[in-house]
Amino acid sequence: MSFRVRLFTTLGALLILAISASIANFYGTTRSSLLFERNQLANDVVHSYGEAAMLTERLVKKMTVAVYQPPNSSIAHITEIKLQIQTQLDMARQNIAKEVELVGKIEDEAEELEQLAGLERLISRAINQFDEILLLRDSGQTEMAQERFIAVLASQIESEFSESINALLAEERSEINEAQRDIEVLGQQLKIFASIIIALALLFIMPAVLQLAHIFNRSMNQLQDGLDKYGQNRFDYKIPHLPAREFDYLGHRFHWMAEQIGSAQEKLLTANADLEATVSSRTEELEQANKSLVEKDEGRKRLFADISHELRTPLTVIRGEAEISLRGKKKTPEEYESSLQLIVDQAIHTGRLIDDLLFVARSQAGELKLVKKPLDIVRLVEEKHHAFEALAARKNISMAMERNVSGLIVSGDKGRIGQVLAVLLDNAIRYAPQGTDISIYLNRSPRGIAIIVDNVSDAVSEEDMRYIFNRFYRGGNAGEIDEGTGLGLPVAKAIVEAHDGTITIEQKDNDIISATVVLPAEKQMRIVS
Repeated sequence: MSFRVRLFTTLGALLILAISASIANFYGTTRSSLLFERNQLANDVVHSYGEAAMLTERLVKKMTVAVYQPPNSSIAHITEIKLQIQTQLDMARQNIAKEVELVGKIEDEAEELEQLAGLERLISRAINQFDEILLLRDSGQTEMAQERFIAVLASQIESEFSESINALLAEERSEINEAQRDIEVLGQQLKIFASIIIALALLFIMPAVLQLAHIFNRSMNQLQDGLDKYGQNRFDYKIPHLPAREFDYLGHRFHWMAEQIGSAQEKLLTANADLEATVSSRTEELEQANKSLVEKDEGRKRLFADISHELRTPLTVIRGEAEISLRGKKKTPEEYESSLQLIVDQAIHTGRLIDDLLFVARSQAGELKLVKKPLDIVRLVEEKHHAFEALAARKNISMAMERNVSGLIVSGDKGRIGQVLAVLLDNAIRYAPQGTDISIYLNRSPRGIAIIVDNVSDAVSEEDMRYIFNRFYRGGNAGEIDEGTGLGLPVAKAIVEAHDGTITIEQKDNDIISATVVLPAEKQMRIVS
């Protein structure tokens, strides 16, 4: 038998049991509700009979008192009791009618209704006789009224009324007992039916469900294990035989699909490897070309931005001086000469600014051309030292040069390296306080020849140190110093790096700013035309 047939058979059996249980539950609920309602109605009738008997007893007591009272005494309370007795009898009749409507046994209840009517007639006749006795009392025939009252009480109330009310109560109690027995029987039937349902479920349905669950779990575990192995690219794995035909078919189909995927994957990997090799080669070429273009484009954008920003001030000064000279009254030759001299100074400053910008831009674009020759770096440093001594003397600054070695030769562009030394010495003189010292050191280092320029200076922030080689960046204390172009250090850095060297600026603990340039010795240099 296939898994599908077993599953549908088990589900059908479960459905039949569920429907049977639902029918039994509906029947039990409806039947018990009917029995409980019937029982409640019978109890209500018994209660009405009991109230009527109690009220009749009170009426007899009141009549007894009234008979022995003087004539024309008040009997209002007796009338009220009569109405209450009639109300209880009416309630009993209504509940009996409900029982007939609920149970449908008209014959059984018709006899009870006839007995109730007889009881009403008996009570009505007794009440009429009581009224006649009261008339005798009120007419002065007290002894006759008392004798007749005793006769009525003995013959009708104590005899006929007691028999009638007891018969009615016995009938209703019989109905109550019958309803109780029906309820008990119904409960037993429901228990038996529930036991049968549970027994069938335990004997037949539960083993079938457990067997189906075992087959399903085992098959799903095998299929999942196979899919996990296929996910690990083990496409040669074959799922074992499964206990149900449907799952076994799935296992075979999974294995077939895995073989197809494995074959396709091998072909795809081969094609992908060839494609990746081709793409990698072309991508590397494109990246190199793109990187070069991006660097050149970025350099061009920065150059134009810097030129437009930095040329605005000198051009404004030149234009302003020219407009002042041409505007207003005629100027003296000395005034014209002063304006023209300022214009010339600004033009020279602007030209130098443009030259420095072009130099830095070409350096960043890799287009910087140097004329490299063997160069005695010691002699070049001495020349720059002597050239800047006069400038340092103006601020009462002494310059000292120390060299521990001689014959330090590098291969480089003399003019450009001299420009680097000029930038370092000019900055040192600009930022050193008056009356301080500037020290120049020359020595060998593991990376080549080191040129060190130390000067005393105010503290420099970390932010200034981070951006000190950026174009047009001037530190926090630059406002106290004579104006420069803001391109000295960027130009120096470009020249040094073009010589495959390094340049660093650091602040020592004793307020000393130290600029260090390291250039490779001649045998380490790469010849650049």
